[in-house]
Amino acid sequence: MNVTMTIIPETQAEYIGGYDEMMSFLYENSDEKLKEIELVPMEQYSVLFTINEKGEVENVMLSKISGDPDIDMLLVELISKMPNWKPAQSSNGSFVNQEFEFIVGTDGC
Repeated sequence: MNVTMTIIPETQAEYIGGYDEMMSFLYENSDEKLKEIELVPMEQYSVLFTINEKGEVENVMLSKISGDPDIDMLLVELISKMPNWKPAQSSNGSFVNQEFEFIVGTDGC
């Protein structure tokens, strides 16, 4: 039997500066090939990563590939070099790991 459980921390990890700052970082640090994704409809693909108890990005891996190994590599590198986040906290106040999924591409709609 396989059991999958998602535990949501009391306080979720947060990119320092918020969503808009994170999107600015991703855009400003993207290779030109990644920036072209917006211009060409393509299937969604995704990257999983963990924000550890120190706020560091770790365990970056593809969960759904794009079909272009260069884009896959560039996206993993981009997520890996994100600056530290404010880490998640449990209900007792201790810092905990939290997993995220970053989805890129269009769904064709």
